[in-house]
Amino acid sequence: MALLISVSEFWEDEKIWRQWVQAELPEMDVRVHPDDGDVNEIKYVATWKHPHGILKKYPNLKAILSLGAGVDHILSDPDLPEDLPIVRLVDPKLTHEMCFHALHWVLHFHSDHFFVHETTDGQKMATARFHTA
Repeated sequence: MALLISVSEFWEDEKIWRQWVQAELPEMDVRVHPDDGDVNEIKYVATWKHPHGILKKYPNLKAILSLGAGVDHILSDPDLPEDLPIVRLVDPKLTHEMCFHALHWVLHFHSDHFFVHETTDGQKMATARFHTA
């Protein structure tokens, strides 16, 4: 029985995830994509934005674990195997990071940063738009 970790566009190293899972579940054979070994041994996949189409390679897959706050990245895979449970990860660190993410975008739009960023001459536009009293 093996767990495959497949991540892309991720801020943490998947090898760190492997070490953590292996420490918590020493009996589990933990692999990191693309080094999946015998595909028949993969029972679980923990993923964040996996390459679409890879999940159908694993005929004995029992469940998919999302390493992010949502599951859209999994559901958007046109080759997603049918009738597999998809589990969403919930932990304090992820909740904390999502709060920062939401705050970032509120401040981004509240400060008109998007407007300055979209101009061809952002510095000139910034000084022209924001006058001191």
